[in-house]
Amino acid sequence: MKRIGCVLDAIATLFSRLGGVVIVLMMAHITADVVARAAFDSPLHGTLEITAVYYMVALVFLPLAHVTAGEGHIKVELFTQKLPQRPMLALETLVAIVGVVYVGAMAVGGIDEALYRTSIRDTLETAEGTLEVWPSRWIVPLGAGAMALWLIHDAATKGRSLFSNPDDAL
Repeated sequence: MKRIGCVLDAIATLFSRLGGVVIVLMMAHITADVVARAAFDSPLHGTLEITAVYYMVALVFLPLAHVTAGEGHIKVELFTQKLPQRPMLALETLVAIVGVVYVGAMAVGGIDEALYRTSIRDTLETAEGTLEVWPSRWIVPLGAGAMALWLIHDAATKGRSLFSNPDDAL
């Protein structure tokens, strides 16, 4: 189980670092567009579209597994903060399983959509022409799939801990 965790952590870290690279690229691209617009009265074509279709999608979906691995998602513990350890572990296992179903469905749906968009070579009309956007459709299933894998690992690890000492009462 530890090896799988290490592999998933490496994937999550890689995707998170790619997200960091995307932030830098987006900042450079937008800065170049502003400078070109102000200094030369000639903006870079497609900056808005590339930002919306590539950069922003990558910034949202690539780091999901890393956030999940670090338990960085928002938790509301108003009703659960005083639960004993085993019931809390049971609840966290259940939440991970529900997350797998939800995020797994998002990944599978994303794969279907990406396959379709790739088959038709999806493009976006811009003022200056067309922009191929089909490659960006693969970012959603990659990020959601990595998050789903991490949630499966989390559910298995917590489930194993939950049932490792059955003498304890829930």
